[in-house]
Amino acid sequence: MTPHKETTEVRMTVIPKDKWKQKMAAIRRKSDRFVSKHRRLGGRFKVTALYPNSLCGGDSVQMAAVILNLDWKIAIKMDIVQSARDIITKLNLIRALDPAFTSILASVIEEKGLYEHNIGEFFLLYGRFEEKYSLSKGGITRKKMETLIRGDRNLLKEYTEGGKKRLVPLPYAVRNILSHIGNNPNTLDPERKELKKAITLLKSWVE
Repeated sequence: MTPHKETTEVRMTVIPKDKWKQKMAAIRRKSDRFVSKHRRLGGRFKVTALYPNSLCGGDSVQMAAVILNLDWKIAIKMDIVQSARDIITKLNLIRALDPAFTSILASVIEEKGLYEHNIGEFFLLYGRFEEKYSLSKGGITRKKMETLIRGDRNLLKEYTEGGKKRLVPLPYAVRNILSHIGNNPNTLDPERKELKKAITLLKSWVE
């Protein structure tokens, strides 16, 4: 087989240090104006959200709240939020929007890190689980988990689906809840104990 090779060009603007300082000063001034106005209105922080700018009727996507501190970074972070919405919109257009992506972006913008809320880690492990057992559909994944759980009720969660309540494997419920926030009657506990427990369980199956 003949190997294929591809190349690409990288174009980057190198800004002199004095110009860079001017650029940063402008960002700080813009942030200062935003912060002053927001505080006059009694705000302690800025709350915004990540979501697609457009959506096909009947579709659902995961949205994520973003809480921004009132500091010198807020002007550029608001620009990042708009860019993130554009990216989410385009990924959704080609059906390539990972359910975890929006929450991961929100965490990064808030400077909490990729795995602070463990959501990214959960979806990574879930994907590895499906890959390990060659699973492609939700129902098949659920049945495989039920086989591994062997009836242990501590590893099940009550889940409402199609108007009916039933016990399903905890990771399966967590995945569906995180993937369909907004039109899902099921919820996770605020302390995220269920999320962490699901991660531990997936690790035991994958590793």
